[in-house]
Amino acid sequence: MQLLLFVFNKYKYHIYNLKNSEINTVNKSYAFLCLSKKGFGGLELQMANKTTEWNERGYTAIFVCYKDSPIHAYAVKQNIPCVAIHSGIDYLDPISSVQLAKTFNKFKTSVCIVGISRNLSIAFLARTFSFQTPRIVFFQQMLSGVPKRDFFHNFLYSRLHAAILPAEFMKPMLLESTATIPKTVHIIRYGISTEHYSPATTEQKKQAKAMFDVPDETVVYCMPARFDAQKDQYNCIKAFAMLNKPNAMLLLVGGTDAHSREYYLQCYNEVQQLGISNKVKFVEFCNDFRSILYATDVYILNSIIETFSLALIQAMSCGLTVIGTNSGGTPEAIQHEYNGLLVPPQNPQELYNAMELLYSNPILKTRLSKQAHLDANQLYDSNKQFEKFIAACS
Repeated sequence: MQLLLFVFNKYKYHIYNLKNSEINTVNKSYAFLCLSKKGFGGLELQMANKTTEWNERGYTAIFVCYKDSPIHAYAVKQNIPCVAIHSGIDYLDPISSVQLAKTFNKFKTSVCIVGISRNLSIAFLARTFSFQTPRIVFFQQMLSGVPKRDFFHNFLYSRLHAAILPAEFMKPMLLESTATIPKTVHIIRYGISTEHYSPATTEQKKQAKAMFDVPDETVVYCMPARFDAQKDQYNCIKAFAMLNKPNAMLLLVGGTDAHSREYYLQCYNEVQQLGISNKVKFVEFCNDFRSILYATDVYILNSIIETFSLALIQAMSCGLTVIGTNSGGTPEAIQHEYNGLLVPPQNPQELYNAMELLYSNPILKTRLSKQAHLDANQLYDSNKQFEKFIAACS
């Protein structure tokens, strides 16, 4: 007991962008737990941005992350209410669990939404330390091919109050590899603001292209994704080189870190060797993702496998023509030749064929883009998806 009190007193968390007067104790209080030390991709951003969405809808929501991590810096910059705790070990970390328990107590947390599987043990341990007894909900956005049927994982997954997945194909994988109870699993697609992600006007499109120093008449093929071999920018470059159209350009939008730098250089060198450096632009991620989409004519998702891409849905809502790989959750959003085109993964020839088809057939391109916009508005409206998420957590 003395050791536990010592830990409680020694290790403090840090609260950002929230005043005590703003704590709403009437409605349920939610904690979005994302203890990622270096990651700064779609998973981390989704958890942070959901915190903002929940607060805007009148709920109390706190984003819990590691202090001085990239996503912590983002949360502070974006004025997202967050609690930053000291970094520890990934599994059953008592220090992180104690800090999280103190967060549960302070904000009277009723639901803890966990975005990373290795954080589940920390959430459950914090629950035992806390005077609160929050429901533990796993929001799985990444694939895991590792079987988790041992005693430790069985204990965690069998006690989940809910597991939320963005794609149907993930459900049998989760049930086969873990002890998750089937009735607790919910398929809830990502939701988007269909008002914000709406088709660009002629002037908006012109301004967006100018922002990236792209001539107005250029046909822009865009692939926004962090540089990673799984995203497969390399084969996208090879496919685009085959297109060889004077007024076509490829935008590769994505960040790098120490782990992805070598792959980025491989892609960059391939562009140089193919002699298309004047037609390929490497662009860093920016917070204004809509402007990237507005500068785009054809959106490409060339991942070897993807769970379910939020950016793809945003592109569809903006009325872009989309090309995706026929793997993972992408075929759940794209129906071939109905609202987009599907190609096999790691196949530059087939990707080129799709690029060429859309370039040479503007009638098809327009028809696909209009249907993509309609489908995104009907199926992925954030208001509908939010209600489903709240119900699953209840």
